[in-house]
Amino acid sequence: MGDFSGMFRAAMGVPVVRSSMIPSWEHRQVRFPRSKRKRIRRKWRKNRANWGRVLLPPVMYQIGGQFIVNEAGYRLVMEVADGQ
Repeated sequence: MGDFSGMFRAAMGVPVVRSSMIPSWEHRQVRFPRSKRKRIRRKWRKNRANWGRVLLPPVMYQIGGQFIVNEAGYRLVMEVADGQ
């Protein structure tokens, strides 16, 4: 299934596994030119200053009797578990 960082405490009776194989961040283009011409967009795409890291939403999979989550999903599950 992947390289898991280990089993962590259970949230509401369901084991939660934090997976390093599910990304929490993605590197994508964050700035775009006003012009929609292909030539200009191609130049902007090559410029690394227009790229940045973007936080991905929480990802959770229920496989068998456990939740497999990314870092953002783990934080969300633990916040809900601590609140109850």
